[in-house]
Amino acid sequence: MSTYLTLKKHLQNQAIYHIHNLNSEHFSKIWETMQLEKHYHAFTFGHSCMTKYLSEHIEEIKNQKNIKIITGVREPIARNISWFFQVIHCQSVFPEFFIKYQEGLITMDEIIKKFWSQKFVYGKQFDWFEEELQPVFGIDIASIDFPKEKGYAIANFPDRNIDLLVLKLEKLDSCLKEALETFLGVENLDCERLDRADFLEADDYLIYDNLRKSLTFSDEYLEEIYDQPLVRHFYTDEEINKFKLKWSSQR
Repeated sequence: MSTYLTLKKHLQNQAIYHIHNLNSEHFSKIWETMQLEKHYHAFTFGHSCMTKYLSEHIEEIKNQKNIKIITGVREPIARNISWFFQVIHCQSVFPEFFIKYQEGLITMDEIIKKFWSQKFVYGKQFDWFEEELQPVFGIDIASIDFPKEKGYAIANFPDRNIDLLVLKLEKLDSCLKEALETFLGVENLDCERLDRADFLEADDYLIYDNLRKSLTFSDEYLEEIYDQPLVRHFYTDEEINKFKLKWSSQR
């Protein structure tokens, strides 16, 4: 989100979108679910309408415009906790979660149990590249060299009129400004970093922080998650060992 806000501020004459889905077939299923649930925030609905339009017109856009894609990776467990908290109020998780939690109708034990019931917590990580980037743009992320210490990679596909920037979120403080200026061919970007606390009310952030500190992970789970090829494609052995140590210490 902080990258999106930076671009909107400095490139006001450009069409800039913050979306998660480009695969029209995939998003149509999400859209159908939304229509059935009828339980979503106004911002979420507006965001989804834009996503629906772009995903349905992506082939037309690809033939007319130079497309610059900026995407990021985040270590899997932190990413999964963050994503779970983003959808925690949905009908399929805890409808009206924040009200019910404040009223004592939902406990932290119930939240943790629900976290472990989510499919994205298990299995393949970084599946966005396989489900969205590759089928829509024909880009195999594993074939792109990623400088792990540098924290970002730029790949150009002139035959497809596409430029791609991949950022490692753990390196944003040191690489975001350089990466964006190099990728966009601009200077003097004022890159403002925003943390989770900037997007949540104080009480909601306390719930998120409590959840993050309450979850525990077995050695077997840590090995399964961090030994996956794409995780090792983006992260050094030292980084992975630090992640394992961080989450294994919560026991």
